[in-house]
Amino acid sequence: MGGRTLLAPRLFQAETSLLTPGIIEMTGVAGVPDEEVFGPLLRVWRCDTFDEAIRMANNTRFGLSCGLVSSEREKFDQLLLEARAGIVNWKKPLTGAASTAPFGGIGASGNHRPSAWYAADYCAWPMASLESDSLTLLAMLNPGLDFSDEVVRNAWEVNFDGLVGLTHNYAGLSFGNEASTRHRFQVSNPRLAAKQGLLKMKNLADAGFPQAVIPPHERPFIPVLRQLGFSGSDEQVLEKVARQAPHWLSSVSSASPMWVANAATIAPSVDTLDGKVHRTVANLNNKFHRSLEAPVTESLLKAIFNDEEKFSVHSALPQVALLGDEGAANHNRLGGHYGEPGMQLFVYGREKGNDTRPSRYPARQTREASEAVARLNQVNPQQVIFAQQNPDVIDQGVFHNDVIAVSNRQVLFCHQQAFARQSQLLANLRARVNGFMAIEVPATQVSVSDAVSTYLFNSQLLSRDDGSMMLVLPQECREHAGVWCYLNELLAADNPISELKVFDLRESMANGGGPACLRLRVVLTEEERRAVNPAVMMNDTLFNALNDWGDRYYRDRLTDADLADPQLLREGREALDVLSQLLNLGSVYPFQREGGGNG
Repeated sequence: MGGRTLLAPRLFQAETSLLTPGIIEMTGVAGVPDEEVFGPLLRVWRCDTFDEAIRMANNTRFGLSCGLVSSEREKFDQLLLEARAGIVNWKKPLTGAASTAPFGGIGASGNHRPSAWYAADYCAWPMASLESDSLTLLAMLNPGLDFSDEVVRNAWEVNFDGLVGLTHNYAGLSFGNEASTRHRFQVSNPRLAAKQGLLKMKNLADAGFPQAVIPPHERPFIPVLRQLGFSGSDEQVLEKVARQAPHWLSSVSSASPMWVANAATIAPSVDTLDGKVHRTVANLNNKFHRSLEAPVTESLLKAIFNDEEKFSVHSALPQVALLGDEGAANHNRLGGHYGEPGMQLFVYGREKGNDTRPSRYPARQTREASEAVARLNQVNPQQVIFAQQNPDVIDQGVFHNDVIAVSNRQVLFCHQQAFARQSQLLANLRARVNGFMAIEVPATQVSVSDAVSTYLFNSQLLSRDDGSMMLVLPQECREHAGVWCYLNELLAADNPISELKVFDLRESMANGGGPACLRLRVVLTEEERRAVNPAVMMNDTLFNALNDWGDRYYRDRLTDADLADPQLLREGREALDVLSQLLNLGSVYPFQREGGGNG
């Protein structure tokens, strides 16, 4: 009927008819048959108000029993008056009747036929109730039920980090990203950049945080140059474009796919209507060099998440300005344990018909795109909030929301000026996310300019097993006296952040990409983790193999002029051919499918 399984029933014992309980999410499902189900099956509908919940519960031809789990006596009194049921319970872990109480209801749950002498109770006692002073779990739970913390937390956030590409260079292509513009035409060190990223991955994996890798794209990307009218052999194409239109060569040589926070937007299975993990590839259409990424990104994600029973990968939205989508860099998920349903916060910079937008730098994400991604990812509509980023901070260099805010579980760590109508947004989150905590950094302590230059918020907020959190930061935060002073005050304050972890990511930072830019967060259950391509999961063996691979293929110096070197193209293709075999990806790159590689 379109419901989503939250807890699948199973046979308690082989060759018997005893089932463990099942729970099905039914919110938004239409045309559900109005029938009684005699078995351990709970169907869940979510409502915005208590009045709506009562109306929905009463909308049935049956009327035997109902119950309320709430500490508010006035709500139970309201239910007693309005419930269309013969038995109304309060604070009881069941919605049935006791054998010592009158048993009967109204409508199709009434008797309406000759019966024994005790049928008189139905008339003498039109309603019965069981009430408790407090809600407590049974001493022994029914088979299949387990409310222990381990079961609730049977999901983890896995960070998939982008591996820096072989053509990592400083072309200054990203207008609105001030670090990118500031370091234009400087000499880069691709080998060092790759090693800095790998070291972050390995350190976090060693600390117990699940970690994986997403490989780089083919660059320079010759097929696009051919689309632009440059012909001949690959070497001739490179020579022509370097001589006639070097700006196109810079664009097709960008290593920007390393920032996989822009690769896609993720919805974990606990949040989706079909119970699958969904990901929608970002079109990145605000910048030409980034708009080239979507097809290969889709191929890579399908090679990594290749179990179609558990994972769905959606193609990017159409390449039009109205549907500008920058992926997970403009998306946060807030909630309890990772295995519990969460509230998905989609952040946009502009929308059609709204003149509130930045004036200096472009707003890359549109509300229309965010809404489309939420639909494609089949996110439960009750678990979505759309919020506009403050246009003033976009004009100060906050080109993605992850430059001014980061979340983890119930915590949102953000600047005081991050969002338009911020107080209203935070109030909404407090009302809809249990235990929500906003850590707002005052502008008097850290200016937006300092937040952008240090990438304070382009950090990773990671949960430890004891419930505390670690904040992963770029080295620039420690080198800024004011920001580092604030962070030490944060450690001493009453909040879950108990540790600061600093990494040297200077090569990426000089292009405007910090720790958060380099990773794509994916919440996975244990079963889903086992279904991920195991070759991409970070461990000692993979770390050593990737370091050796990088030493073999990456240059330690790259200038703008080097991009026209045909040998750089050949080195890159050979490296990616070897890497795709190392990571068991198959032929994910166009040059491999055209017969130019061995993958």
